[in-house]
Amino acid sequence: IGIDCDDTILDSNKNISDKTCSVISNANKKGIKCVLTTGRPFVEKTIEYYKALNIYQPSQYFIAYNGAAIYDVYNRKELSSITISQKEILEIHSYLKKYPVSHYIHKTGAIWYDVMNEYAYLEKKFNDIDLIQIDFDKLDKNETAFKYMLGGDPKIIKEVYNSLPSVLKEKYNVVISMPCFLEFMNKKVNKWNGLKELSKIIKICENEIMAIGDSMNDYEMIKYSCIGVAMENSVLEVKEVADYITLSNDNDGVASAIEELVLYRKV
Repeated sequence: IGIDCDDTILDSNKNISDKTCSVISNANKKGIKCVLTTGRPFVEKTIEYYKALNIYQPSQYFIAYNGAAIYDVYNRKELSSITISQKEILEIHSYLKKYPVSHYIHKTGAIWYDVMNEYAYLEKKFNDIDLIQIDFDKLDKNETAFKYMLGGDPKIIKEVYNSLPSVLKEKYNVVISMPCFLEFMNKKVNKWNGLKELSKIIKICENEIMAIGDSMNDYEMIKYSCIGVAMENSVLEVKEVADYITLSNDNDGVASAIEELVLYRKV
């Protein structure tokens, strides 16, 4: 089961409820892999979530950066990754640097940014990750990143997305993951492809995959997984492609979906 983090397994206070922890622990004991599948990086905060869920143990996995990287959680080992190159980073940046937002890239264990603002700082607050200021024009030619992001006022983010040239939308996977975040990744990267890649690694058939999420970076995994579950608080586009709509993130929607659709097998 691929499970998104923000506004899905995490409530509005960024916590995981006791009920959700209990249900996922129970599912794990029955041999069901619950894999956090998120835009977030793989950092110590990730380990804390797995410990809270009582699944910090061998053969547990984490899909980060919207599917750009897969990790063995217990051994803290990267199993696969898809990045964008320095040339691609600068191509994106050349189009977007004029906007009054924070521009940054996700590296392993750190975020490299140009201008700090309250939205970019959320990355540090939520992930407890290092922030390093850089000059994009001086980025080494060998540098790569999991994704390029904009953090800013939701109105500006929407304006930027709507005005993007077709060359960027065609070349990269571009998503508004939260109203204040716009993300650019390798075209091959999305959460569904990440789940498919993990299924190959652990030898699970694609028709045994369930996905739970709420935002546009969850769209593909909810549309294409065998059972796609949208949170009650999901955006409309995600609800429209879901097989099932569960309760909200503040009402144990993840726990409810796993109980209804997997543990009690009502579908």
